[in-house]
Amino acid sequence: MTRCVLILTVALVFGAVDAMPVPAAGSPPPRITIPDRRAGVSGMRFLSTRLSQVAGPPIGGPAAARGRRRGP
Repeated sequence: MTRCVLILTVALVFGAVDAMPVPAAGSPPPRITIPDRRAGVSGMRFLSTRLSQVAGPPIGGPAAARGRRRGP
């Protein structure tokens, strides 16, 4: 029971801390673009986020494995 409470507490704290930058990430585009371009900028930000989530692991995995082989 104690382990479960500890794991749940850590998960809740991690979730709260992890959620803080999400609203802040979307605030610069409206401030730096003209109103006619906001939809395009928002779409490009969304696309780049999704692309990095899909392409990042296949690129980063082999790079990390290769770097590990060169270790001391």
